[in-house]
Amino acid sequence: CMKYDFVAFGDIVIDAFIKLSDAEEMVNNGVRELCVRFGEKVPFESVTEVLSVGNAPNAAVAVHKVGLHSGLVVHVGDDLNGQRCIDDLAARDRKS
Repeated sequence: CMKYDFVAFGDIVIDAFIKLSDAEEMVNNGVRELCVRFGEKVPFESVTEVLSVGNAPNAAVAVHKVGLHSGLVVHVGDDLNGQRCIDDLAARDRKS
């Protein structure tokens, strides 16, 4: 039976960072806004996905990096993205 120093409970997500190719920054009443043409698809150059993130996974990984035994309890969907997160976490565990 494995004993843990830390167990994180929460959500697991995939972050997508999108580099826009056609957008304009404007200041409206002192607030910076990102503006795109209304009714059109937002043109983008690239998207970078970061798997298996969120408060709970990030905390479990951080605790593990400082040398403690950490666990993670999350609900994962029975779909391609859920499997991608499981595979990503397993690969990280093998590297440590």
